Amino acid sequence: MLRNLGLKVFALNFFNAVKLRIMVFLLPTKYLKYAKTIQVFENLRNDLVISEEWSNSVKLIRNGKYWEGVGKQKEILGNLHSSKESITNHNNVAVFYSYRWGTNFGHFGALGMKLRFDEIALGYVPKRKMYVKNKFLFDKFKLTLNDRIIPICNTALLQFERPSNWLEFELINLVRFGHGYIDHNSMHEIVFQSDAIDRENAPLKDFMPHDKLLKLLGLKSNDWFVALHIRNNKFLYDERKVNQHKFNPAIQAIIDAGGHVIQFGMNMKKVQGFNPDRVKLLSEIQGAENLDVSVIAKARFCLASASGPTDVAEAFGIPTLQTDSISCCLQIKSSSKGSMYLPKRVLRKNRTLKLSELAETGLGYREVSLKEWSKESITLQENSSTEILNATLEMLYPEKLTSELSSKLQEIRVEHNILARGKISESYLASNDWMLT
Repeated sequence: MLRNLGLKVFALNFFNAVKLRIMVFLLPTKYLKYAKTIQVFENLRNDLVISEEWSNSVKLIRNGKYWEGVGKQKEILGNLHSSKESITNHNNVAVFYSYRWGTNFGHFGALGMKLRFDEIALGYVPKRKMYVKNKFLFDKFKLTLNDRIIPICNTALLQFERPSNWLEFELINLVRFGHGYIDHNSMHEIVFQSDAIDRENAPLKDFMPHDKLLKLLGLKSNDWFVALHIRNNKFLYDERKVNQHKFNPAIQAIIDAGGHVIQFGMNMKKVQGFNPDRVKLLSEIQGAENLDVSVIAKARFCLASASGPTDVAEAFGIPTLQTDSISCCLQIKSSSKGSMYLPKRVLRKNRTLKLSELAETGLGYREVSLKEWSKESITLQENSSTEILNATLEMLYPEKLTSELSSKLQEIRVEHNILARGKISESYLASNDWMLT
């Protein structure tokens, strides 16, 4: 009986021991799954909080409170930096580019500027990976990027680019600079004020032979051309919308000077009334439809309304005349050698606001729709055909330029701490005293 009792005790103890061991193995797994669930929700909550804070900072920037919004963004990234370890390399350089650097045509021009900024700030250009959403677009710039960007088509990288992981990415709004961050527009100013960037020392190089391009465009070897881009008005309240017909006198001036015009851009409406041998729409030229990058890089200069292609032209060091520029304290930035801008006027109840007013009120930094402007009885006035013609003549005959008005403009910019310091057309300054008071 005792023997039987001993066996029962042994069996019971053995069973309890096995049960305990099973619990030791199983319970941590349960807790681990629970902990993982909690961590997932915690990450989502953090991402949501950061996204909302970032969205609020963007609203501040778009509504003219530029430095306040940038300050909020620096604070957000600074808090991220202090709250988590980063997987950046030993030089504290982000491993990835944000996918936003490659989301549209103009952003690739900004990416070229960023590559030059790295040369200036770091002394070299680190290779970084970037998720590519549009491979066709990326391939347009693949050669000129010269393997400095490693494209990734796996969406896992895109999914990894959540707010809580932003330290691993070079964002397009802010990038690392020293022990802090610098905003995109200030970075642009550093790059284009540091040296006279032209086609010889530009951040991006095009490898299409000039003669080959001319042949593909149906031009002769001694011909020259101007690249033309007029923003396609897709949105009713787009503050960058323009009247295409007002470019005709400038186009005629280019033809009269012996040049050709190559119009490019997606879904462009071809300018009318010109000899088709002198004015061509790129998408209609068989065998050259997708050569917009080379057309920009090989043009004598680029004539364009405010839009992304001007960033590409700048990155290739091409002189650019940008018309109908908005946000004159922010977007009329220093540019490639020989470039100039024509700003839109800002009118409140038919009175043109002075540059000093735009700077002091923040309206010169504002980027909102025409509908939002109208709520405050403000309208934006496009450049006239005469203003565009006169500025085009300055581009064609630069020896006629003077600098007294530009010097006065720079004094006002310094006095009011205006960020953007790009050149305004001399003829525009001469007939628009609101810029100089």
